[in-house]
Amino acid sequence: MIASPIEITGTDFNHEQTLINGKAEQIGIKLLDRKALAIEYGADLLACLDELRS
Repeated sequence: MIASPIEITGTDFNHEQTLINGKAEQIGIKLLDRKALAIEYGADLLACLDELRS
């Protein structure tokens, strides 16, 4: 069997996040994009949010 590498860009590939995104969209909740948050509020906010998640 020959395997070929596949390059995927991004950092979030977990199944749970896909389910959360789908459910949020179904019930009308808009999840914020990390890139948009970083541009608008800076990397410090993202670091703070990551600290709260862990």
